[in-house]
Amino acid sequence: MKKDNINIVLLKKDLRLQDNQVLYEAICSKDRTLLLYTIENNSSAGFNHSKRQIDFIKESLLNLNNILKLYNTKILIVQSEATKAISILQQFWNIKRIYFHKDYDAPFLTQQYRMLYRFCKNNLIQKIEIDPYKDLCFDKNNIEFNTYFNTKSIPFIPTKDSFITLQKVQDLEKFFSTVELTVNKNSFILKGGPSSAQNNLSNLSRLDKNQINIQELIYKLSPFISWGNISLRQVWQYLSEETDQIVSLEKFLHTIRWNIHYIQHNEFLKYSNKIDTYKKSNNNLPSQNAWEKGMTGYPIIDAIMRCLQKNGNINYKMRMLTVLFYKQYLLLPWSDAVEFLSKNLLDSSPGIQFNYFETLNKNNAQNKRRILFNIIKHSKDIDPKGFFIRNHIPELRNIPNEFIYKPHKMIITIQKFHQTIIGKDYPKPIVRNIINDKIQLYNLENYLNLTKN
Repeated sequence: MKKDNINIVLLKKDLRLQDNQVLYEAICSKDRTLLLYTIENNSSAGFNHSKRQIDFIKESLLNLNNILKLYNTKILIVQSEATKAISILQQFWNIKRIYFHKDYDAPFLTQQYRMLYRFCKNNLIQKIEIDPYKDLCFDKNNIEFNTYFNTKSIPFIPTKDSFITLQKVQDLEKFFSTVELTVNKNSFILKGGPSSAQNNLSNLSRLDKNQINIQELIYKLSPFISWGNISLRQVWQYLSEETDQIVSLEKFLHTIRWNIHYIQHNEFLKYSNKIDTYKKSNNNLPSQNAWEKGMTGYPIIDAIMRCLQKNGNINYKMRMLTVLFYKQYLLLPWSDAVEFLSKNLLDSSPGIQFNYFETLNKNNAQNKRRILFNIIKHSKDIDPKGFFIRNHIPELRNIPNEFIYKPHKMIITIQKFHQTIIGKDYPKPIVRNIINDKIQLYNLENYLNLTKN
């Protein structure tokens, strides 16, 4: 019996229907399309997703399936490697094409794409990989860049024959190890999905247009952008229609350019050949555990880490600060800190993060007059009135402003008066590098030898 021809759209970090080029290309073909999402049991190089990230993915997939019910289909979500899942599907259909977006984090997260390339070649399946950033570069005068963002986003307009029917997909699930999409609700963490992304974008755009903070807007939307719930082009075009703040929009576009620059630079550096250098080099050191739990005794660092554990997202300045603290104060390899962040941030993009922090690390090492950064100064810059610290460290809520950045400087009488004993209610600093509120100058050669990766 002759098998029917079908296409497969392999979803990964493009969990949306609108402005999805691979989905549009598949719909335009004459064959029906099956939407497939695979969750692998293990990832290479130890970069497994955290529970928070997996929950965000599940919420995104659940939101997509609710929308796809209107088109009498759903995403086939299986616990399997992509090649194994496609091998099973070959028993039912003749797979003509496999569509997917280029994943710049693939060398870090999984080997499935390399296996997929060989599988398509051996089984005479047409592999259609689309790189959305192929013709874009960082040059601010680049014509292609501006054309891309001003071109109308790709619509989602399927016909009744575009997809494998809902009933057939449900029948297929009997042959796979499927995934339960229900998650525990947490009011502090963003809910994944295109609908949630659009709602958050709408809420942010309703703020006072004269006080739009583009950096704040980008960091709040970054989890949705990272997992493809909404495209950069959709964000740009929505803001262009909703606001007349041209300066703010230019700042947004500038940040997008930097994002794409780091993505492309990561691909150029071929980090997949250097993965062994990023494996953990310590054995659960007490200082590392204190850093991860937000118990270092440095309020701004602890508040940042507790915020990360609570919300799954911190802004870019906070990420830089906590990684520099990990390296310069704890004298631990910066790569371990970035690995922890990559596992816990909702907008995780290991390729971009490793590239950015390695560049930052090299710049610091090349500056021979570099001294340790001043935590007190950065604390005041990030949290001028101590609201952020008090919000995430309840032990310090009663501390007066003059001691909120350095509670260990309080004499015991003041500690008892404010019912916060340092060393009991809140830890003492795990390293003592602050002398008279100034940063002690380290011998550069010894410092570089200790922190050499």
